Amino acid sequence: MSNVLWRDIRSTLRRNDGIVYQLLIALITVFVLLHLARLPAFLMNHSFDLNMLLRHIALPAALPELLHRPWTVITYAFTHVNLLHLLFNALMLFWFGKLLCEFVGPRLLLPLFIGGALAGALFFLAAYNLMPALVPRRESTQLIGASAGAMAVMVAAATLVPDYMMFLLLFGAVRIKWIAVALLLLSLIALPGPNSGGQFAHLGGALTGFLYIRLLQRGWDPVERLLSPFRNLTVRRRRRQVIPISQSRNWRKSFAHPPASDVQSREDRLNRILDKISASGYDALSNDEKEFLRHYSEETERP
Repeated sequence: MSNVLWRDIRSTLRRNDGIVYQLLIALITVFVLLHLARLPAFLMNHSFDLNMLLRHIALPAALPELLHRPWTVITYAFTHVNLLHLLFNALMLFWFGKLLCEFVGPRLLLPLFIGGALAGALFFLAAYNLMPALVPRRESTQLIGASAGAMAVMVAAATLVPDYMMFLLLFGAVRIKWIAVALLLLSLIALPGPNSGGQFAHLGGALTGFLYIRLLQRGWDPVERLLSPFRNLTVRRRRRQVIPISQSRNWRKSFAHPPASDVQSREDRLNRILDKISASGYDALSNDEKEFLRHYSEETERP
């Protein structure tokens, strides 16, 4: 039984969208470990201050404290204390992360999440160190949660396929661009509230997701630019022409269906499927069309 379970877990993590599940596991693991840390103190009838533990992994608003704990610009994005907070961020990552993996492959998901988290941290720090309304609360404020990274993933998906339909309880079929607009408006409305720093982080993550996809659509891949110097240390430099996604060589790679000899037909079919998704949503595709997209997504990740 345990071997079967472990095999299923490994199979899930190795799927095209396995990075989504790896991120979710990381978030859940940190949440569980934080709460398990309180267990010994409870059993021995000792008090336990969770804030003392959070102090080492949450992002402080005060810059002098940040200089002593620079790693918190990343660790805060994997830290949750409230179960509903974790659940909301996990669902956003699951829905929109899988959607991105379906259309552009899994390579950009982790950089996008980390980039959104870093931008969220920058917006948070700027707000509490530059805005007069927030400066008095700077010393006592810290930030936790994956919301900025999750917002980056959500807005990226909404920018890439804005008319993709998603079914929501009570609302039915909704285009994901309206989901993104609604959440951004809620963040703007909540700026004067008690979680101002979190809302600024949301806006930073959302801006990252939007800019990331726009740059890709214009032929400039931030991840490729960042990684290329490191790749050149171990592999021979390859001359690459950076052109828009819809015309890039990744869209021209061959795979089993349709036949490899018919490149133009393959591209025409891909364009027809994308037009169909834009008009009617992903669920309107046939099983054969979905399989075609799945093969395409896997093929774009091959060297």
